[in-house]
Amino acid sequence: MSSSSMFWWCWFLVSNSVGFFTSIHMIYVLTWGFPLQLELRVSMGALALTYYASMVSMTSNNVLSVIFIAIYITLPWVIPTATAVARNHLKWPRVA
Repeated sequence: MSSSSMFWWCWFLVSNSVGFFTSIHMIYVLTWGFPLQLELRVSMGALALTYYASMVSMTSNNVLSVIFIAIYITLPWVIPTATAVARNHLKWPRVA
């Protein structure tokens, strides 16, 4: 399925991964007080593993596989950290 251009394939891989992990994080944030937290986390973990398996199977190049694995490992920690930093930045007092 990979494109003939490596740039566009990497662009698709990064943007799709950012969108996927951002949506997983938003599901987690919006269901914070949900009584079935364990079941929800198990299902989100299954979604993430399925996403990982499908994207690795679509990468035909070893370099792309390494890039995707790096993205897959870092994004689940980067997205919550970035949203917390942005949220705290908006709470800082403004100097006129």
